Amino acid sequence: MTESGWMGRPRSHWVERLRQDVYDVIVIGGGITGAGIAREASLAGLRVAVLEAADFAAGTSSRSTKLIHGGLRYLAQGHVRLVREAGSERAVLRRLAPHLVEPVPFVLPIYRGMQHGKLTMATAIWLYDRLAGVVKKERRQVLSAAKLLQSHPHLSPHGLQGGVLYHEYVTDDARLTLATLQSASEWGAVVLNDCPVRNLLHADGKVCGVVAHDRVSGQPIVVSGRVVVNAAGPWIEDVLALEQGQDPAPAESFQQVAAGQDVSRPHAHRRATRVTHSRGIHLSFDAKRLPLPHALAVQTQDGRLVFLIPKGDICYVGTTDKRYAGDLLHPDVPEQEIAYLLDIVNSLRPDLLLTRADVIGIWSGVRPLVTAGGSEEGKDTKDVSREDEIWVSPAGLITIAGGKLTAYRKMAERVLNTLRNSLGANGDWTRRDELSARLPLFGAKEIPLANIESWWQLEVGQLIERYALSETEARSLLHRYGDRVEAVLSTGVARPVVPNVPLLEAEIAYMVRWEQANHLDDIISRRTELGRFRGLQLRELIEAVSMRMSTLLGWTEEDRQNEVTACLRECHVTK
Repeated sequence: MTESGWMGRPRSHWVERLRQDVYDVIVIGGGITGAGIAREASLAGLRVAVLEAADFAAGTSSRSTKLIHGGLRYLAQGHVRLVREAGSERAVLRRLAPHLVEPVPFVLPIYRGMQHGKLTMATAIWLYDRLAGVVKKERRQVLSAAKLLQSHPHLSPHGLQGGVLYHEYVTDDARLTLATLQSASEWGAVVLNDCPVRNLLHADGKVCGVVAHDRVSGQPIVVSGRVVVNAAGPWIEDVLALEQGQDPAPAESFQQVAAGQDVSRPHAHRRATRVTHSRGIHLSFDAKRLPLPHALAVQTQDGRLVFLIPKGDICYVGTTDKRYAGDLLHPDVPEQEIAYLLDIVNSLRPDLLLTRADVIGIWSGVRPLVTAGGSEEGKDTKDVSREDEIWVSPAGLITIAGGKLTAYRKMAERVLNTLRNSLGANGDWTRRDELSARLPLFGAKEIPLANIESWWQLEVGQLIERYALSETEARSLLHRYGDRVEAVLSTGVARPVVPNVPLLEAEIAYMVRWEQANHLDDIISRRTELGRFRGLQLRELIEAVSMRMSTLLGWTEEDRQNEVTACLRECHVTK
């Protein structure tokens, strides 16, 4: 079987590195939190390994509203630090990855009867701008009803009192995670997906490594290290249960595993006490069916904000926020929650009469929310804090839970501050402090932030001329890969896999060889946003990409059919 690769080296290279080296930090979880920890630790000169059970960003980190924002409603909850930190981080992430993090104007319409009126929201956004250090040109503007209807003539005028124009940042959450992991690898980190941790190893009462299972080869991998960080997102309780629910694996398990013996044991199923789970769903529509001149942020009757965000040829809407206790990797999508979002859109745009049949993409994700020792029991999940929290077990296992996509770099910084005591003199902390907020992520080193619009226009024009691409295809390449586009196109043919879908033949080979895409939905749902935004329309593309990956990875026909089935499930295709 032909294997995938990471950063141009085959998977087997990274597996051997994991087996042979001793790491300062082993990170369990390849979502945005684990990726951020890996980058920060690598910048500090630490030896880092990242083990992801499924695919990078397979959980919460590819199922968000894709916003880099401070969170207006958190001001009302008194989370000033969270808002200030997340708000200021928007500018940092824009600087680190300008191809992935883009400013977008939002309009917050105010209708009679909403929980927060025009004066309250205008004041809140004024404070939000100041806390976040928003640049002058992006600060809020208060709009009269007449002014708002000039730019949004089809908004429902009934009870409209005006609105507020402000700015947030939109991202591709999965590729932001991927670029952060790639940046960590540039500084020496070893990163592997499809490699769940099955056991923790202990010596002298302290965690000294992990036993992982390589799902690709079917073989166990023993990884030894000085500190283990549990950044497993919704699954942090499963990792904690490896300590709490069974006897720790003795140090001699190293020899047993090396000899091919299975020393992993199923952990006890324990009731989650550290986190509660909240499910949020999003719907996507063709932009022709839901045309919007600006993104909208809409107050709901239960005091939340729902966002309507145009992005290229689609417009997506979300999110819901419901307590959840089901499948964490494949959360369901209740029809009543779809109807809830449709009702919100139709109340704003009664001219559209959107129905379930207009939905072209669906995604559902689970947020892990810190329960504060059970004090959140019974509370509506919208009112549970999004603050992150760090715990250290008696055996030295560091666990981080909660937090927001926007603040992932600062969360990683707090984890590093926690583990510094365990590492003693190891680590070039000064270098990390100097580089963390200014060193561009993988794919952004050659992008001139000061002249970003000129750079976009020049690069798009050159790609169209050189490779006979459409403007949509050229822009999609730049959004996904930044300054790596030429390296991507050098791996294959610059021809669409299927007509009218911005995915080229060369990209599939690149994603397999450079981005460790082992499965069909790795490409459809995470290396691209196609599965999230147009998943209900992609049968032809899914079949075509499965054929290409089958050739690259040596799948049997049964393998390929199983991959197609799994991918359709991920895209919520039921017929």
